Order: sequence, then structure tokens, then C-alpha cells
Amino acid sequence: MSSERKKSRYPGISVYRRKDGDQSLVAQWRDPKTKAKHKVSLAKLGYTNRTAAHNWLTEKSKELRQQRSLMLLKKSAVDLEIDRRRQLSMLEVIDAYIEHYGKGREERLVKPERSRLRRFKEWLIANKELVPSAGGLSPFAINEYAKYLAGSTKLKWSGEGEKAHQVPSQRPLAGESLNAFRRAAVACLRWASREKYVTLSVHEVSEAFPQFKLQEIKEPECLSPDQLKRLILAVETHDTDRFHGSRQDKNAYYTGVQSPVAKKKHKEIGPLLLVYMLTGVRLGEALHLRWENVDWNRKIVRLKPDRNTGWKIKTKRERTIPFADSPLLEKLLSALQLKANGSPYIIAGSEGQPRRFDRRSWDSLANSAGLGFVTPQILRSTFASALAAAKEGPSPYELAYRMGHRVTVAERYYVVHVSPCKGSTVEEWLGIKEELEKCLTALNLLPTLQGQEKVQVYGAAE
Repeated sequence: MSSERKKSRYPGISVYRRKDGDQSLVAQWRDPKTKAKHKVSLAKLGYTNRTAAHNWLTEKSKELRQQRSLMLLKKSAVDLEIDRRRQLSMLEVIDAYIEHYGKGREERLVKPERSRLRRFKEWLIANKELVPSAGGLSPFAINEYAKYLAGSTKLKWSGEGEKAHQVPSQRPLAGESLNAFRRAAVACLRWASREKYVTLSVHEVSEAFPQFKLQEIKEPECLSPDQLKRLILAVETHDTDRFHGSRQDKNAYYTGVQSPVAKKKHKEIGPLLLVYMLTGVRLGEALHLRWENVDWNRKIVRLKPDRNTGWKIKTKRERTIPFADSPLLEKLLSALQLKANGSPYIIAGSEGQPRRFDRRSWDSLANSAGLGFVTPQILRSTFASALAAAKEGPSPYELAYRMGHRVTVAERYYVVHVSPCKGSTVEEWLGIKEELEKCLTALNLLPTLQGQEKVQVYGAAE
């Protein structure tokens, strides 16, 4: 279709007459926002010539100019806001991201993200010259942070009470942990890119921060039955050792004979160790076991969140520990019930609170047994591996449920690392039944049946 165009007196609008027979006038313009072409026949609007359409064309041209002016003003305001954002420090950008991330999420989901980004903030504070502002973030700086993460170590707690704080340890971060830190940093920077805080594109951020290579899964450290026996003998000595004399029995001090009324040298750690050894639960789960979670009728212990302190179990669903495969566990809990003194917790603390894990007592016990490397996690791995190796032990699904893992994780991690022991109970699978019975007797944790019948179980399910 051909047309004869003339220079328009109306800025932004072209007016021409068609040469297709009707010789009608057509007005054409582009939308300032969408840049789309618009055409309208002036004849259909009732105008036969330019003079008749002058007022309409003038108003339309004025409207288009106003739209373009508003867009320019808006664009200037956007540019100013972008400049302001890029002048902020990366620490302020991270805080803004955490606030954005926390909207609509529970605190328990936001806390891990905040913790992982704390290490990013520490690196930024130590390297201000590399990232003077958010707009100055470069792929080189991101790559330097990746190198810093690769050489980072795990944190451990030091000190007690109000003075407790985290310090670097000598153990490097595993591949899964490194990628968790990477995911948090990349998510923050990608959000900053979309919100125009940084000049880098989303693709450039991901490209500058590649994933860390996962290390091969290490076999869990496990103790042999002989090592477990050494630990049990050590806890007997640890919890029964007393000073020789006391004010009531001064003669014992001079004779060197230990007095039965003298004060104990160490805080008792036997109940925690034995409960931990016979259940395989996590350390926090063992410390927050409550008497109300013990169902003596069904002979199970429920692992539930602690309403008193707000502590929550790691798994999404509650789990149970049966007495059926550990008779000594039932006897141990019955004996601890007699010594509860009104405490709602199985491992009693002070003033009705759960007991704090005493690292100093634990290390003293482990060193006295010649097993200074032993940690609660190693005992948990020993428990799970012994059950996985047992011929009459639980199925992979039952083991995964009991340990609080997915079945795939339990099969991949808790494979057979120990020699299987015959039997049908946990203490037999661990190969320490006789030693455990002697230990419970020495620590006075084997009450008679008559004593159990007289006890009103504290908080037990009816």
C-alpha cells in the first residue's frame, strides 16, 4: 500500500492521505510506553481534512508530549534511586536481603540463612578495599570470597555460661557446608542484582561463584566393644570417686581411706553417657528428654519438642525409642526416676531446667579412658552402626526412623563398620551387656522390682 506523507505540524503524529481510492486522512503515532504503532482514520472520527481535525490533532500531540515528559521524569527518579542503592555498603545490602527473606517465613527458617551470611559479612569487613560499595562489587571480589570459604574451618564453643562464644576450630568445612554458604551468598547477590543494588547480572554472579566439589563421604568413626568397655569402666571411677576426708569423717583424711560421706570429686556424667549409649539419640534430644515423654504402659520414650524451653527436635516428626530391644534402658530410667527429686527432665539440671552439656567433664572422662577423641557423635555413630550390623537388628527403614534420617542417608552412611555381635538387644549388639550391668550396679542405677512398684512415675502417661 502506497501513501503520500507530508511533514506533520503536530509533533509525534504523522498525518497522511491514503491512495487506495477513498483518499481518507490517517493519523499515525507511537505509544511512548509500549512503542507500539497506532493508526486511526480521521474520516471515521468525522474529519474530512486537516483543518477540521486540527483541534483533535493538537490535543493528541499534547497528550503524547505529556506522556513522554512523565516518562523522562520517572526515568530520572529511577536512575537516582539506583545510584543511591549502589552507593550503599554491601553490609547494608545483606541486611536488606535478610529483612526481605524473613517476610512470611518463620524465624527457625531465617536463622540458618542469617548465620551463613554472617561469615560473608565478616569477610566484607576484613576486605573493605575490594568492595567499597555495593556498586563496586566485581566478579574478582566474589571469587576471592569463594577462596576464603574454601579455607574456612568449623566453629566450636569456648567458655561457659555468659562467657561462652564461638571460636574457629581446626576442622575444615565439608563440601555440603561450603555449598550451603555459597547458596546463601549467591541468593543474596542475585536478589541484589534484580533490585539494582549491584551492577553485576544474575548470570555473572552465578558464573563468578561456582559450586564446591563434594568430598567423598567419610566412614563414621565407631568404637569397638573393647573401647566401649574402657569408657564404661572410666565412668564408674569418674562418678564414684570421692575425696578421702570430710568434716564428718576427718579420720579418713589422715588414714588415707576414702570416706563414704565425703564429697564427690566430679559431677555425675554416668546417667547422660548411659542414656546416650543405649538410645543413640542426638545430644540435644538426650538433654531434653522429659519424664512426661516416657510411656511406661506402652514401654516407649517419645522424642518431642520441649515446651518449657522452646527447644525443638531436628526432625519434622516425633520419634519413639522402644524398651523392647533394650531391657537395661528401662531399668536405668526406672532408677533415674527414683532420683528425679521432682525434676521434669530425665537428665536433671538445676531449678527445673535441662542440664547443660559439661564439655570439661566429658573430656576428663574420655581422657581417663585413653579415648580423648571420643565425642557424643561418635557414640551415636557406634550405636547406629552396631544396629545396622546386627543380624536380628532393625530394618533399614526402622533404623532410619529411629536415628531421625532419611532411609537413603541411613543406608549410605550407617553401613556395616563394626563386626556384628549376636543377640537380640541393644546392649548385646554393642557387645557390652555384662559391663553395663556391672556399671549400673556400681552407680546404684539398678533398683529392685519392689522399689519400682512403690514409685509413682513422674509425668508418665496413664
